Amino acid sequence: MKTPTTKSILAVAVWLTFALLSPLPSTASECIVSGETKFATIAFGGETHSYYFWAEAGQGVVIEMGDLSSVPGIVPALGGLEPRVQLYDPDGVRIADSGWDYSRARIENVRRNSTDNCPLEKRGTYTIVASDADGSYGGFTNEVAPDTGDYGLSLVVTRGTTTSIQDRDGGDLTVGRAVNGTITPGGDLDAYGFYGQIGQGVSIEMTDLSSAAGLVPALAGLEPRVQLYDPNGVRVADSQDPDFRYSRDYSRARIENYQLQMRGVYTMVLSDADGSYGGFTNEVAPDAGEYGLAVAVMPPKNPYGLYPYDPQPPDGNSVDLCDWDTLSWWPVDGVTGYDVYFANGPCMPLEKVAENIQDPYVPMPAVEEEQVCTWRVVAHTPTGDIQGPTWWFVATPCESCGLTISVIGQGSIVDPNVGFNEYPCGEIVSVTAVADPNYEFVRWEGSAVDANKVVPQYQDPMGSKISVTVDDAYTLRAVFEELLFDLPLDSDLGWIMDGQWEFGTPTGQGGAKYGNPDPTSGHTGQNVFGVNLNGDYDTAIGGPYSLRSAPVNMAGYNGVKLRFWRWLNTDAADYVKCSLEVSRDGNIWSLVWQNPEREEIADSVWSLVERDISSLADGQLAVYLRWTYHVLRERAYPYSSWNLDDIQLSGKRK
Repeated sequence: MKTPTTKSILAVAVWLTFALLSPLPSTASECIVSGETKFATIAFGGETHSYYFWAEAGQGVVIEMGDLSSVPGIVPALGGLEPRVQLYDPDGVRIADSGWDYSRARIENVRRNSTDNCPLEKRGTYTIVASDADGSYGGFTNEVAPDTGDYGLSLVVTRGTTTSIQDRDGGDLTVGRAVNGTITPGGDLDAYGFYGQIGQGVSIEMTDLSSAAGLVPALAGLEPRVQLYDPNGVRVADSQDPDFRYSRDYSRARIENYQLQMRGVYTMVLSDADGSYGGFTNEVAPDAGEYGLAVAVMPPKNPYGLYPYDPQPPDGNSVDLCDWDTLSWWPVDGVTGYDVYFANGPCMPLEKVAENIQDPYVPMPAVEEEQVCTWRVVAHTPTGDIQGPTWWFVATPCESCGLTISVIGQGSIVDPNVGFNEYPCGEIVSVTAVADPNYEFVRWEGSAVDANKVVPQYQDPMGSKISVTVDDAYTLRAVFEELLFDLPLDSDLGWIMDGQWEFGTPTGQGGAKYGNPDPTSGHTGQNVFGVNLNGDYDTAIGGPYSLRSAPVNMAGYNGVKLRFWRWLNTDAADYVKCSLEVSRDGNIWSLVWQNPEREEIADSVWSLVERDISSLADGQLAVYLRWTYHVLRERAYPYSSWNLDDIQLSGKRK
């Protein structure tokens, strides 16, 4: 159903009587989006209306204008508008002209004098001009003055939005199902989409549900028509074309046994056709009425993992900005990255806001309240890019102070609840996060963190507790990462050791003159990897001596991080160099960390160390870790050196 809108647009009117009068032109233009129908009035003879929309090269376009003013029983040319629509490209060049018809005007081709459907050739803002044409009947002009009256104007852009605020008929039918909709007012177009793959068959049937029993079909209700456009914006099937297995029927339209020739998002355009009976046009105005639509894509495919699917926020919803701080979608199988495009307005260009990201979500871009926003995701895969549908939502304002809490990874918020929590402005709220088994808490993020409203109370790999000052609308996300390898060192791992490296229980010795003694146990449990568990390292020049891990397979992971607990006491690196290194082959090593050149390290407690090694480890079949100490010079001081425990690798699955 469409909501009528008031339109007051002045245009150029040229009248020839005894002299030529040329009034000063006054023009205005209104945004129209794919899936929308405008309801307006040409109030005086010669008035024209203009509408604009944004589109990309390669998108197809269908525009229909229907007369709503004709009087039954009067010759169409004398009884109301003779609609005409023209389409202009972003450079102001007219690329399509409907000509005119007694009750409707339609643009399906964007090249003048072309019988082939051609997609748009440029990226930018296109303009539609709607007007009354000079009606003729019987081969001569019957009008003594231009007509006035009401009309409906509808737009569909392939791979664009399929619904709008004014018209909720449409949507994604990839899973295949039967739906009902309404063509109203005259000139309305409804759009539906589905994702298809090469070789799949498609069956589409649109049925009139409005005809009255006993009346001539062409006069009693809709004369259904359905067209199918491929992902490149080319019309590939039309229920009114015999090449596409068409059989004329006043009450239904079919596209049957058509095999898809490419993968991507296909667009179906539904409309009322110009009903004819007995070889002449019987309609004085386009029909309106209810229809049924059944779509089957064969063999059926599960859309989850097939293409960017299941958008959050849901397509066509109103979104409270307090409730949503991310855009997300169901991940695509085998993806190597995503690009995300976003427009903060219905006729604004889709601009790239994220490029080749690994996760199926992005922070919500800056959004204006009460604005219609559109967005799209392109998934990169080894077999080519997969472009998702175009989705939209309406941003509604936050009306109170609150905290929207969400979780990334696997973990839980103990208190308060995930989602939007409303508080009196200025209240201090405690939030506790707990990691699931085989996951670790990593960090807090969101607008509350960015605004410095978060005060930590405690944090460790098992979870975190913070205090948040809620004096506005904030977002807060608890980030958990999967533990890929968790080595508590309860038993010897058989890693390669030389020099004074050992595995076992430290005895709390060493550090008599410099630094601090070894611990008396591991961080958890009894055992550690350490250098001389019964005292200090030997100060004789030599090394580097190392502890080297077995190879670890990181082929299926991104964002790899290394965590371990250390108790380290050592001379400055000018004398004794300690380091952490990573290798992909066990021969060539890359430095990740080393001790300061002119300062000692003197740990007296266990401390957590975390290092991002993603640039070296992501996607690698073999990753080696190495801790070293190297006595470089004489007169080095003896220290109790390395103690390591609870070594972990975390990351995200691709």
